[in-house]
Amino acid sequence: MEVQQHSTGLGSAESSKVTSHGQDITTTGVGVPPSPGDSRSARNSGLQSLPSQRRTNGPTVSSLPLGHSGQSLMPLIRASVTPATWQVYGDYKPAVWVLGHSFIYWACKRAEIRPGGKNFYFPQLEVNWRGIRGLQWEQIFPELVKISKSAKGPLILVLHAGGNDLCKTTGAELFTTMKTDIKRAVCLIPDMVVVWSDIISRTVWHGAKDPKAIDKSRRKINSKMAKFVKENFGIVVHHHNLEENISPLLRPDGVHLTDIGLDMFLLNLQDGVEQALLMLCGGRSPV
Repeated sequence: MEVQQHSTGLGSAESSKVTSHGQDITTTGVGVPPSPGDSRSARNSGLQSLPSQRRTNGPTVSSLPLGHSGQSLMPLIRASVTPATWQVYGDYKPAVWVLGHSFIYWACKRAEIRPGGKNFYFPQLEVNWRGIRGLQWEQIFPELVKISKSAKGPLILVLHAGGNDLCKTTGAELFTTMKTDIKRAVCLIPDMVVVWSDIISRTVWHGAKDPKAIDKSRRKINSKMAKFVKENFGIVVHHHNLEENISPLLRPDGVHLTDIGLDMFLLNLQDGVEQALLMLCGGRSPV
């Protein structure tokens, strides 16, 4: 599986290719390979960062231990970004908000008992979980308004929602609403990286007359949202390891993930957070 990061105006536009456990990982602009002992980024998810409308000549990072070595990332971020940039935020650290429906609720419960805890192995980061069971997309923007009132520095927003809306509205209407709300959120919280988490497949879609049509709509929305987010605001997490043959990874209700499924889901989200943090190492404002 190839993990590709496009030029984001974060420094050098040179490309580098490294091999991790036989996997080819291509990065452009940041040039940061995964840790030699951790090939999760290549194995578990396809992550792509979006190109920025601005380009700067900030420093780049040639190598960086990821995964369980996350505690070393924050000092490197501060060393990579100009002092003037950090003076804007004082001593504030990037905050991470993980917002979504019951998948996020149960992922938080699972993270509490896993090594590394709820902060994705980044002890110096503030990670806030907001999982609302049964959440509909119309609840997202009011939650973002609440988050904006507490955000004091750069913010990473991990967003996993939309699955509960697929049986209640058309895919076109849902995508338009998603796109509009994310644009509004970026205006509301300018210093923010959006980490969009793809809607995950289910074997049971409550209220669906044609489950196959719903799943087709899900795939289409994922594709459109990935393109939109990459072109504008942040990182996209593709849950490739939760896409095919999902049944063994779902609870008997056919909707929610088992503990193993949650572990995979959490690793994918962690990869997304890592990629968002790497965007802070490129010499632009820590957004």
